[in-house]
Amino acid sequence: MSHPPHITNERLAFPGGEGAEVRGELLKPESAPPLPGVVLLHDRYGLTDHVRDTARRLAAQDYAVLAVDLFSRDEDVQQFPPTREQSRNMSRFPDERTIRDVQGAMAHIRTRKDVDPGRIALVGFSFGARYGLLTAGIGEDVAALVVFYPVIVYPQLHESRPRQPLSLIPSIKCPVMTIYGEKDWMAPLSQVTFMESLLHGHGKVHECVRYPDQGHGFFNSTIKQYNEAIAKDSFDKMLVFLSQHVKGKR
Repeated sequence: MSHPPHITNERLAFPGGEGAEVRGELLKPESAPPLPGVVLLHDRYGLTDHVRDTARRLAAQDYAVLAVDLFSRDEDVQQFPPTREQSRNMSRFPDERTIRDVQGAMAHIRTRKDVDPGRIALVGFSFGARYGLLTAGIGEDVAALVVFYPVIVYPQLHESRPRQPLSLIPSIKCPVMTIYGEKDWMAPLSQVTFMESLLHGHGKVHECVRYPDQGHGFFNSTIKQYNEAIAKDSFDKMLVFLSQHVKGKR
């Protein structure tokens, strides 16, 4: 009978945009280094126990997982669940600064002796998935990108949101997996299918997963939209994708 691997959890900080301190947690198994890495970006609920559990499950598959706290700079944002006012303020969350924070996480994990700097994926959920897409879209060197139901078209552009996430699809250099529910009001099916056509038309290595009867947030076990079977299926599909494009990369 096999036993689950022992997973260590190290709380750490690293420089983000403008040199500001960004916090995160590194979870990894006691496996022989160098390990493939994953930078994990949470949804709008922050770095919760649900996200830590997701990181732990990935670490159990022999990945070093850096779960980034994207709200490190904004202590008042970290409330679960967020208030309505906090949710409204998310529309003013600064894209450019957050991209630099994600790049800081990528830079940090690459410096670790126990991680293979050439095999690091970006995985994000909703809010965090958008920043994974934006970061990969400006040319960050990523082994693979997995995004669970990010918003890809903003209702309007402004100082905090200077460009459409969808516009960066042609610039992504790595294999991409997109995971959506077809009844997601935050990313309508017409937008998702257009994104899929862009990935195909620009010759990107990609896998597009859609669940016909699901809306937004089906992976998060702490909210009412959670669907256990779909969450498991999508996680398993992600593992296969990461194994092919990250773990198996040499």
